[in-house]
Amino acid sequence: MQIGDVNPDFNMGFAPQIGTHGFNISALVNWVKGGNIYNGTRQWPFFENRDRIYDQRSKPLIERKPQSYYNFFYNGINAIDFFVENGTYVRLKELAVNYTFPAGAVSRFSSIGANGIKVGIVGRNLWTKTKYSGYDPEVAGLAGDPYSFRFDTFSYPNFRTFTGLVELAF
Repeated sequence: MQIGDVNPDFNMGFAPQIGTHGFNISALVNWVKGGNIYNGTRQWPFFENRDRIYDQRSKPLIERKPQSYYNFFYNGINAIDFFVENGTYVRLKELAVNYTFPAGAVSRFSSIGANGIKVGIVGRNLWTKTKYSGYDPEVAGLAGDPYSFRFDTFSYPNFRTFTGLVELAF
């Protein structure tokens, strides 16, 4: 029985870029609309009643359910539609800010043969907008193809990284 569809309605990327007075700013934004993710990372805590759904302190007494009600959703390691979630997300995948020094400033380094200098910083995985309850909606199966098997199984989320850049042109 099919309980979800990993195929998104579309996958789109935007790569805006602007440059002025030696500065260059570029970005990469990914947008995935639709498709489902199976949140196996959330399924496992149901085994020991540790999922956030068991904490009902903020619910009115009339809306609280017995613990055994939620135990139904665990179902061992078998897939169940309770853990199928919408995989839509928008992510700022990369943002780079660079500055290229003018020729007059570079002329000081002509003795070592340099004819261009650029410095910058690159940030990756800076922002994600999603309703997916797991750590990262950009999950993939063991083969690494997110459209063949979007199953979240305790994998590390994509790290947020910052990288410095110094480029000398000779």
